[in-house]
Amino acid sequence: MAVNSVNVHVFGSDDDVLYLGPSGLNLGNISLETAIPKEMIDTGWLTDDGVTLGMKDSVKAIQGHQGHANVLQFMDSSDTTLEATLMESQLQTFLWNLDADAEDIDGVTKITAASSRKVLNLCAIWDTFDTQHDGIHWRYVFPSLTLGERDDIPFKVGEASAYKYSLGVLEKFFVFTNAAAMKAGGAPAKTVTGVKITTTDGATVGLPSSLKVGEKVSLAAEISYSDGSKAVKQTNAVGLTWTSSDKAKATIDGGVVTGVSAGKADITASIDGKTSEALSLTINTAA
Repeated sequence: MAVNSVNVHVFGSDDDVLYLGPSGLNLGNISLETAIPKEMIDTGWLTDDGVTLGMKDSVKAIQGHQGHANVLQFMDSSDTTLEATLMESQLQTFLWNLDADAEDIDGVTKITAASSRKVLNLCAIWDTFDTQHDGIHWRYVFPSLTLGERDDIPFKVGEASAYKYSLGVLEKFFVFTNAAAMKAGGAPAKTVTGVKITTTDGATVGLPSSLKVGEKVSLAAEISYSDGSKAVKQTNAVGLTWTSSDKAKATIDGGVVTGVSAGKADITASIDGKTSEALSLTINTAA
């Protein structure tokens, strides 16, 4: 099966941001790089679970009279949610979660929270970035959301308190991305055209030619793509594999070569059917 690692996206970048705002904001002009409306709040750090786009569908079947076989299926219900757990205690997101109001009294914030909460209408923008391919950006725009059922807020010893937002998506939402394989109009997908071994600084000069038994040296890969772009200083990119021609002499894992015994070994990097020129290493007995 043909493999194209360019199309495998891994999220969880430190640059990912979930913005929340009050309902009624005009998000119709938002695109991939448009500035975020000033009324929206950067919710800050999220838990490791990140953001989840939940899709809850229920299908029913109609059975025919003869044989009682299913002759038709239809969608009985279909709901979409946006879920995230916020780690930062910011005033506005705290107030939304508790359906509360705040006032300043001599420099102290007094929050008045209702014992019974109402459904609140919000909007959201979710910016997420591919951690494996530089410059790949996805933006989800939700013009209309509801904050309904809230989860407990735990206060546990040694654990950060967090606020779980489960937001119902009321209307159409929009996804913008510059990922090559997602380009509308049938444009050809970006593919890998070559790979070469480099130093961890991305240089092709200054590569090692020898190491001692027990010594370690770090390498990286430069990956070239059909659109002329390159990914440099890669060690564990999706689909990238490192190979030693003789593991009894030298091993390699994640770009780190370890000398095992005296002799010679060739190191190569491969991705999507493309293999680098071999880096020949001589392993010497430690003095």
